Amino acid sequence: MYKNRDLGLGFRIDILVDDELIVEIKSVETLSNTHKKQLLTYLRLTKKKL
Repeated sequence: MYKNRDLGLGFRIDILVDDELIVEIKSVETLSNTHKKQLLTYLRLTKKKL
């Protein structure tokens, strides 16, 4: 849930370590801007800092 909206399964952190470190597992040759934006969205939704 984010701001009373059900985001469904589309936004799910792969691993959260000690409620501090977000680990996002990818199996791609190169990271794209979409991947970076996805991680920034996770940071924003969890109110974590980069």
